Amino acid sequence: MGTPSEEQIGGNTLIAELGQDGDAVIYLARTPAGRQVVVRTFAADTSAEAAFDAAALPGLERDLAASRRVGSPFVAGVLGGDVRAARPYVVRAHVEGETLGQALERGPFAGPGLWRMAGEIAAGLHAIYQAGVRRSGLTPDGVILGPEGLRITDFGPAVTAPLAAPRPEYIAPEQEPSQAAEVYTWGRIVACAASGNPSPAAEDLDALDGPLRGLVSAAVDANPAARPGLDEVVAALRGAPMAPPHA
Repeated sequence: MGTPSEEQIGGNTLIAELGQDGDAVIYLARTPAGRQVVVRTFAADTSAEAAFDAAALPGLERDLAASRRVGSPFVAGVLGGDVRAARPYVVRAHVEGETLGQALERGPFAGPGLWRMAGEIAAGLHAIYQAGVRRSGLTPDGVILGPEGLRITDFGPAVTAPLAAPRPEYIAPEQEPSQAAEVYTWGRIVACAASGNPSPAAEDLDALDGPLRGLVSAAVDANPAARPGLDEVVAALRGAPMAPPHA
């Protein structure tokens, strides 16, 4: 973990480099008020002109604004950013914990913990979509499991896609942003959590059973029109047995 020397981005003082994700560099930072946040940006010599097609910038600004409107206890809030800055960046709330991808290294999830996780991810994705973000780009590495519960941490084109390409196995076959595509992403992540396989085949649902298997099977249907809506998924999972979301 690197330690920058009081370097600032968007008024946030960089404390330590947390890692890299594609072309992105991810820092733990501190706001002027002393709050810890996460800053995703490019390497220091990357400008907005080099990072983005100029024609895409207005859309990226709209996506960033939509990301800031998301309100959900299962989403780490996007606090700000600037895609036109000399060094483009996005700031989000810092969340302690491990990623779902890391947790799966110890084995799959099952029972009430899997049900609860599935419901919380669905509720978070529903809030993200309702705010106007049309592609979450979510993967198991964008879900944090911590002492305060589950949080979706990386989502939205202005937050993730320009900085690191989404993993194709979590993108719906039609590839067009839509609510149906987000339902597909949800189904693939739940199948991943149940199987312990970070890249399960869409039809590999053997680790699931009961109503959850039926719901995930519908979610990953190749036909977008056959998938349930996010609100339907949330409603179906509401009242799931309470248990900590751990394997």
